Amino acid sequence: SRYDDRQSMSLEEMLELTNIVDGFGSTEDAVPYAERAAELYPQSGEALIALAKLIQNEQRNRALDLLNRAISFEPNNPSFYVARGSYFFWIQGNPRTAEADFRKAIELSRGTNASAWAGLGDSLARIGRTDEAIAAYRHYLSIRPKSAAHYDGEIRKSIELLENNSSKP
Repeated sequence: SRYDDRQSMSLEEMLELTNIVDGFGSTEDAVPYAERAAELYPQSGEALIALAKLIQNEQRNRALDLLNRAISFEPNNPSFYVARGSYFFWIQGNPRTAEADFRKAIELSRGTNASAWAGLGDSLARIGRTDEAIAAYRHYLSIRPKSAAHYDGEIRKSIELLENNSSKP
């Protein structure tokens, strides 16, 4: 109701509202809230990233522009590089460019960003660097937060597939 009444909301409240609508409604329903957050907080990398993630399938060029702007505002934020790396990998289908962003996120986080390690593993697997991909996936498993344990099966399956394919003559 505060949003509907045009009362002031903090960036955190706007982003929380965007996530709630996205989670319980649809991505399309959440876009206006993310647009408003980006409008009210134009130099917030978090607002730009939230909007980019919501529109990346429909407005690819704009999403990339938002991701780049977010990084320009906060060039030392590893999660922004993970977001852009994910865009390059999943939306553009460009694992080599994605690899660079995931490596940058790993560097900036001093190796503690689990999502960057998973993304690096995906990128390396896609370009055929099997041993490095397996190592990245294993590193992800060793540092991932407990809340991400539901991805463990998927990551372990990727490792198994890579190991089986690399053992063939």
